[in-house]
Amino acid sequence: MVFFKIITRIVDFISYNAKTVFAIKNHTLLEKNKKLKGAYSGKVFILATGSSVESLNLDCLKSEYTIGVNKFFLHPKYESLNVDFFSLIEDWSHHKLVFLSWLAEMCFLKSKRDMVTFLHSSASVYMNDDDKDYAYRNKKNLFDKLNIHYVVPNGNFSTVDSIQSDIDKPCNIMSGSLYFSIGLAMYLGFNKVYLIGSDYSSEPIRVGHFYDGLNEVWSREDINTDSNPDLYDNMIKNHAAIKAYAEKNNVEIINVTGEGFSSPIFKSSTMENIIKELQ
Repeated sequence: MVFFKIITRIVDFISYNAKTVFAIKNHTLLEKNKKLKGAYSGKVFILATGSSVESLNLDCLKSEYTIGVNKFFLHPKYESLNVDFFSLIEDWSHHKLVFLSWLAEMCFLKSKRDMVTFLHSSASVYMNDDDKDYAYRNKKNLFDKLNIHYVVPNGNFSTVDSIQSDIDKPCNIMSGSLYFSIGLAMYLGFNKVYLIGSDYSSEPIRVGHFYDGLNEVWSREDINTDSNPDLYDNMIKNHAAIKAYAEKNNVEIINVTGEGFSSPIFKSSTMENIIKELQ
């Protein structure tokens, strides 16, 4: 019996991972994204998970277009914000499956039914298999497949001219949720993008998330590691590239920073100023 279970798990592991490899190469998954290109306009707020959002008054965003990122659905104000779009672009390899399926379920339970969600193409293997539920809920009743869109990775960008952000094709902005969210906002047609809770784009860098209790201020030397001594400089370089790419496409990026923090790359504003703008 134990031997049979081991064999079954090995077969399941190999079969699932093989299907995810195919999903990453399955560009037909991207056809559905074309109807979203340029479908919106004006401003959008990207809601990231930095510890700074814990102290921000987000009530003014209830009537604004918003893009939730990763675990933002854990924010106490999440349900009242009626988030319009959500991105969770981590790959769904087998060893992450139980966690990511649970994460997606919790997000969908707290979200409005017509929220448009963007997932890594490998997630389609789980989402389209109605016979297999890795967590305790029945996803056929939980997930609205009509509003789930998939994105396919295609390496990373290094310069502004190498950026490919159109999500109806394999894109190279999936190395970070910040890059993907900005590229997504541009693809949808928004021309003014506000970053909220994107604490890694501030100076000094604010480390931690609103849900994990960590809230520390690090210098650029703290960010660098022995294995990657240029980590901070490379991050800033990528931020500058995505900003230049946005400007090239007539899109403005505004970084919402708190008192005592600046924005070394993006234009900076405060939540107080945003509230005044929206009144």
